[in-house]
Amino acid sequence: MKKILFLEDRPGRQEQYLTSEGVKNLQSIEGVKRLLGKECREMIEQLNNNDDSPLNEFTLLLIHRSALSPVGIDTVINHCKNNNKNLVFFSGGISQSLFSSENFPYLMLNSKDFYQRNMSTFLRNYVDEKSKHITELIYGTNWDINLMLTYRQLLLKGEMGRAEENFKESLEELIGKPPLGELNKKIESKILLL
Repeated sequence: MKKILFLEDRPGRQEQYLTSEGVKNLQSIEGVKRLLGKECREMIEQLNNNDDSPLNEFTLLLIHRSALSPVGIDTVINHCKNNNKNLVFFSGGISQSLFSSENFPYLMLNSKDFYQRNMSTFLRNYVDEKSKHITELIYGTNWDINLMLTYRQLLLKGEMGRAEENFKESLEELIGKPPLGELNKKIESKILLL
């Protein structure tokens, strides 16, 4: 069983975005360590002091980004990079979703996108090792459509910079290297199933 750290210094936000049933559902997931109040503040302080040791036991980190100082953010990112861990930063100040897998699987989400009805399902699947990819958190079972569309966009672009080439290679690890015609057929068949 995988373990998840859920670090939210504003627990009232859960009630803001989730129904009371959704909050109870979230609280009932074994394998998710939710830190609130004093425990949450203590861990934030450790991370802000460049101490990543509390993160060692977890394979997925869900952290309110605004709670951390720049040192804390770097501490978390370096820990995930060095240990190839999944990271989700969420904050009300993030205006668009961002996925990167260049150094490790990484999502940045607006809090509203993070606290959605799919969250509990994703967390249960992740803990039970049934989740295929971190983007299931925002796209559900259709996570691969987004990656295929992004990959197609890179193929159509042609010439790419180094960062784009690296991103393309990371996508190929997830979806393979289908030629454009085959990729279009896969995308179309997935969309027709929606």
